Amino acid sequence: MSTSETQFSSVLLDGGVLQYSTSAFDSTNRGHRLAKIPLLNILWAGIDDKKNVIVSLLDATKGKWVLRDVQGPLQPKDDTFAAAEEWTKSLMNVAYAGLKRCKRLRVLINPVGGKGKAEAIYAREVKPIFDAAHCELDVTVTDHHGHMVELAEKMSLDYDAIVVLSGDGGIHEVINGLAKHPQANKALRIPIAQIPTGSANAVCINTLGPKDGFNVAKACLNVIKGRPMKQNVYSIIQGDKTYLSFLTQAAGLMADLDLGTEKLRWMGDGRFILGYLKGVVTKNICPIEVEYKLVEGNKQKMISVGKENAAKAHFYEEDASAQDHDTALPWSEPIKDKSEGWTKFDKPIIYLYAGGMPYVSRDLMQFPMSTPAEECIDVVIQAEASRGLMLKATMGAEKGEQYWIESQVYLKVSALRVKPTGRGNLAVDGEHYPFEAFELRVHSGILRFLSLEGRYVTDAFAFDRVPTSGTSSGAKQTHTQP
Repeated sequence: MSTSETQFSSVLLDGGVLQYSTSAFDSTNRGHRLAKIPLLNILWAGIDDKKNVIVSLLDATKGKWVLRDVQGPLQPKDDTFAAAEEWTKSLMNVAYAGLKRCKRLRVLINPVGGKGKAEAIYAREVKPIFDAAHCELDVTVTDHHGHMVELAEKMSLDYDAIVVLSGDGGIHEVINGLAKHPQANKALRIPIAQIPTGSANAVCINTLGPKDGFNVAKACLNVIKGRPMKQNVYSIIQGDKTYLSFLTQAAGLMADLDLGTEKLRWMGDGRFILGYLKGVVTKNICPIEVEYKLVEGNKQKMISVGKENAAKAHFYEEDASAQDHDTALPWSEPIKDKSEGWTKFDKPIIYLYAGGMPYVSRDLMQFPMSTPAEECIDVVIQAEASRGLMLKATMGAEKGEQYWIESQVYLKVSALRVKPTGRGNLAVDGEHYPFEAFELRVHSGILRFLSLEGRYVTDAFAFDRVPTSGTSSGAKQTHTQP
């Protein structure tokens, strides 16, 4: 093994060389060159029984992510094996700096989610990558709706992560199952990661970005190399029942398009666009009364804070001294301040949309001001507007441009109340729920999602945009007069 003045560490093969610097891996073997692979993409390095050096990695140099083994025999010298063994250990140390190797993973597969290809994707793409990283796998393919709830409720707590091959509904089931676990507080701290096999895959899109939100290989890398990031959970209280939500709560047009396009899952996230256009044509008023406890209602102030938060990493390091015994779950505590501090929205509503992550789908960044583990939830209320203005909201929606539209009221709230006055739909994390009165409360930082960057990837949103005259009043909105 040698270290050059250019800070490369290398090992000589019989026909080539493998080397790495502080940032990248390079190889030349029998005339074939593989250059500048990020150390993040190195899954494993070692020597087999035949004295071949093997480096397993994810190669994205040609735009498509490919699992690749770079390998070759050592030169026939007495001191080569010891030097190569030291080199592979050194490469593993820098490739996994501060990270756990050989993770023990609980893998849950929904075979009917999205386009119904999760099992095939697991066998063809996911398992080989996890195997290359020497992960220990405990895999279950679900066979009925609610199966993930049952599995999570009885889950062993010694896993390093829960991996869900499903859409966002699968993660919704897992979270509600963990909340029923005998050691719920500890169970909810197990990091969760999504492999994109659903229709929307909002968790992947938010943590990996819209460009890579459907990239199965990068989602696997997030499982292997990602670190825990705090995530909110929201309790939905309906009568004597309490449900947990992590993503969205919708009534009106947005609930109708989600629940009304279930039969179009084969279209992927395109089904949501079709549902929205249908809703614009009908433009029904949502029969609900809405009250909220306001944290911030000025769009310009939210921009200032949001720009700063968007660049921060929100990784969470578990406190080794923290006690493992469970305390009372926060949503089991009685509701306080039932009548004080509430603001009522007093205009006709097309839809109510509340959310804890910026992207709802790849084509819609509905909540661009959302930040991990805030002590609030972002709420969008689309007041009654013309069809032309509502169609305008689709222009640049993947970049969050609708944030500036005057008729879209954008709020950060610590609690929300919704009371139906007629018939309609309620969607929670994309799942159908009874259209009944509910109260939402925010529980900051209860969950852990795995992330490579420690933030939501909202680079497409123009924080420095200056609102035009047609949107300026929307930017100055207040909670007293939406």
